[in-house]
Amino acid sequence: MRAVGVIGLFLIEALQFSAAHFAAKHASLQPEAGGVYDVIARLVNDFQKKSRMQSLKNRSAVLRAQAPNLLASNVRQKPGYFNELVSYFEYLDENQDSKLSELEFMKVMDYDTSLRSDGNEVYVLFSDADCKNGLTVQEFVRLVTVVTKAPEGFDFHADDLEAMPSSTVGEDQDRDAIMQLFAIFDENSSGDIGEAEFEHAWMGPTLWTCRKKGIVSSAWMADTAEYEWAKGVFAERAGANGVLSLAEFAHLLKDSVPHRNDHYSKGSPEYKGPVEVEPMEGPFRKPVEMGSSQSIQGISIATMLLIAISFGLSNLL
Repeated sequence: MRAVGVIGLFLIEALQFSAAHFAAKHASLQPEAGGVYDVIARLVNDFQKKSRMQSLKNRSAVLRAQAPNLLASNVRQKPGYFNELVSYFEYLDENQDSKLSELEFMKVMDYDTSLRSDGNEVYVLFSDADCKNGLTVQEFVRLVTVVTKAPEGFDFHADDLEAMPSSTVGEDQDRDAIMQLFAIFDENSSGDIGEAEFEHAWMGPTLWTCRKKGIVSSAWMADTAEYEWAKGVFAERAGANGVLSLAEFAHLLKDSVPHRNDHYSKGSPEYKGPVEVEPMEGPFRKPVEMGSSQSIQGISIATMLLIAISFGLSNLL
């Protein structure tokens, strides 16, 4: 009887090892939140840490005393948060030339060589829109607007809220997701989108790379059929000034959806959403990876089953 009990325990340990090994191997096949997400995580963490520095607090206070910056309104960032972003940008800009070199940007990652490739990808995606060297403050704020979720949300205008009414959490998330897309298409952060800008953003790498990484939604403007229809009615929707406001852009996105030909949806497994900027006291939370909890549950059930079998055999003998 003791021998059976020992054998049962041995089988339990062996199963735990095998199941853990399988879970680890299986998890490696799941979409990972690493890579670019790790770069964004470092950016968020470093921003939160440095924003506590007295020198940056003083600089933010000086900016608050100045006239509101139009860029903050264009990207729908609240003035206080925007001033903190500008102060942080100035901190990273060591040579004070009003743009970040790739080396200055990598300061965010503590010059971690393991993140060099992913850091370069993020840097190039958002610094090359104007075909000039360096990441300007406009490009930096646009980067933050696209890849992160501000602690207190976007500062939407009245016409934005009218075009994108919200009464549920899901509708709030849709509104934020549309704002992310708007920031991608509005490459110069002017607060509106011209037809050439619309076409360039669609053809460029930023939209598709961010979608591939699961950062922006594919619920709207996800395939060529949608784009072609939207391009065909762009002039009509833009009106006399020839550009789309956020409200007009939101209407265009929603009206384009019936013209799509593919399976994309906001709820697809590829969509993780932007990285959330926690309140200053809170730690950074990386997106939750699927699969780990299911694997743990599977191991627990199997282990309990073997325990039951082991004790059953012991009682029989």
